[in-house]
Amino acid sequence: MRKLLPILLLSGAMVVRGQHDPQRNASRLIATEDFAKANKELAMANPKERETHFVNMMLALKKDDLKSAVEHAQQALDTRLSFSRLMAGPRELLPKLHATDAYKKWATEYPTPALIHGPMVGSVTDASATFWVRTAEEAEVEIRIGKGRARSRSSKDRDYTTTVRVNGLQPSTEYDYRVYIDGQQAEAENTKFRTYPERGSGGKFKVGFGGGAGFVPQWERMWDNILTFDPVAMFMLGDNVYIDQPEETLTQHYCYYRRQSLPEWRRLVASTAMYSIYDDHDFGMNDCVPGPEIETPKWKRRVWNIFRENWVNPAYGGGEKQPGCW
Repeated sequence: MRKLLPILLLSGAMVVRGQHDPQRNASRLIATEDFAKANKELAMANPKERETHFVNMMLALKKDDLKSAVEHAQQALDTRLSFSRLMAGPRELLPKLHATDAYKKWATEYPTPALIHGPMVGSVTDASATFWVRTAEEAEVEIRIGKGRARSRSSKDRDYTTTVRVNGLQPSTEYDYRVYIDGQQAEAENTKFRTYPERGSGGKFKVGFGGGAGFVPQWERMWDNILTFDPVAMFMLGDNVYIDQPEETLTQHYCYYRRQSLPEWRRLVASTAMYSIYDDHDFGMNDCVPGPEIETPKWKRRVWNIFRENWVNPAYGGGEKQPGCW
């Protein structure tokens, strides 16, 4: 390695407004069924944003108010929410919506992709790469690179995700790849990547790094901005999403899904090797320390598993015997 060129650090000004947005705050209150406070939070959100409509739909579903849930889902679609958001989840809530006549009608009117999130490339070497996806249902996932093929199967137990490892690649080579779900090619943007230089040799390259990536819709274009620098890798250094609720899987899923559903994010991760660690806001609460105990707090392993389901790292701490993030 001759030179390391860090190209970007997400600005602090961007983080401040995105850390605790009303939609995220409301999702936390919906998870604990504090509906009155959830309504107050949503009253502070931009009523025209599709994300506000989506969270209002979540609130209605949690309250078993299907009529209101359908109305808010329709408003979200009218403001150009991707229909795949209604497929992705949080799946703790959406089965109620999926059973409605309105949803069944939408499913005939809007694209219903088999590939919900990803592909995300990572764990790249001079001869291999791994690809992460989330599918609509359990499915066989195949990655094709030239004549090479590798397969895996997404699992409900892993939130409909899987990773596919492709070996036998050449060093310092740009590859195009395709994603197939149950034998059908999935629509995906920017599906290309570069392998690393041969082990032991040198080379020039760019990497991106950043943390504290709060969710602000009008600034999510930053992922496209990073992509213009053509980094070979992107290091997400923690607080990659702001969850702050380790006891509730609904909030964790919501925070990951809304970022992963964005086309700007998907274009970046499809071609840039991603590496991620968690910090306090995506692991637990503000300024928390995970500590050395494996099963304490009691939610530690569950949070770790959800983190693993949403990234494509080469490793996650010491694995099942010593879960962590290093």
